[in-house]
Amino acid sequence: MQKKDASPHGFLPSFQHFATQAIHVGQEPEQWTSHAVVPPISLSTTFKQGAPGQHSGFEYSRSGNPTRNCLEKAVAALDGAKYSLAFASGLAATVTITHLLKAGDQIICMDDVYGGTNRYFRQVAAEFGLKISFVDCSKIKLLEAAITPETKLFTLAESLGGYESLAELPAIMTHASVPKNDRDVLGISDTLVRLSVGLEDEKDILEDLDQALKAAVSLTILCVFHLEGIIVIERLHCEL
Repeated sequence: MQKKDASPHGFLPSFQHFATQAIHVGQEPEQWTSHAVVPPISLSTTFKQGAPGQHSGFEYSRSGNPTRNCLEKAVAALDGAKYSLAFASGLAATVTITHLLKAGDQIICMDDVYGGTNRYFRQVAAEFGLKISFVDCSKIKLLEAAITPETKLFTLAESLGGYESLAELPAIMTHASVPKNDRDVLGISDTLVRLSVGLEDEKDILEDLDQALKAAVSLTILCVFHLEGIIVIERLHCEL
């Protein structure tokens, strides 16, 4: 695949062939001595070094291993970024990003954020001098009013898991906390279906809707796993 030039901000142009990149980027057989088509699962905790501090890419599994490296390369490519970092949970990723801030910096967080994130901000991050502002992000004016020169991070952390399709539930359920009059003003009808943001290809949206409709007709209930805890970045050394 031909390399594309990065944008001035460091991110690459949007991908053109989602399906191809999803199954090939980071999974090149040539990177393995065995030329395995499917990346093997690395179970090693540590990796041999030629000399102290002289490793060949990996040293300890908590900082990275070959299998996780494949995932990170694929996600970075799909998001048009240079790098990505995979964590065991979404909260672990949130904590890592928060550590880039310093005392006095402000974080704006939606007021119905995931409970674990809420508790971390209130009970831990605030103790380190960070200013946490919980805002009803369904009201743009409240969000605008919360922004200050100290604002460094804006957090959205609603759950998108637990369903077969990215097309989740009617807005009357997903936006129940928003008064009906406000929903009407925003054009959110009770039957509107919310879609997860981040889909780059219109074909993905259409295929996902088709899948959701088929599931609704057949009344099939599935239990699925969803991936959390990915940070996508444009450079390895970040400052906020």
